[in-house]
Amino acid sequence: MVVLHQREGQIDARADPGGGEVPPVARWVERVRLDRAQQLLLDGHSVTSAAQHSGLGSDETLRRAFARHLGTTPSEYRRRFGTTSATAAAPLLTEPGDRGE
Repeated sequence: MVVLHQREGQIDARADPGGGEVPPVARWVERVRLDRAQQLLLDGHSVTSAAQHSGLGSDETLRRAFARHLGTTPSEYRRRFGTTSATAAAPLLTEPGDRGE
C-alpha cells in the first residue's frame, strides 16, 4: 500500500514549480487516494472516515472525486457494491476518465 502524507498542493509545487497544467503525478495521487477510499467504504468505513484515512481529507473532497472519476456518490457506491457478492466485482479506478462501469 502506498501512503501519501503530503497534500496534493505540495506535490504539485514540486512537480511543476512554474504553475500550469496539473502534473500527471497529481492525477496519480488522486487515483491512489480514491482507490483507497473505495476499499475503505466497502470495508464499512463512514464517508468521513474514508475521506480522512485515504488522504482526501474531507467529505466534500471525497464526493467531488467520486463524481469526477466514478460518476456517483460515495454512499451510492457503497450501496451498489457493498454486498458480499458484489465486493469482489466492485470496479476500482484504473485509468483517468474510467467511470468504473
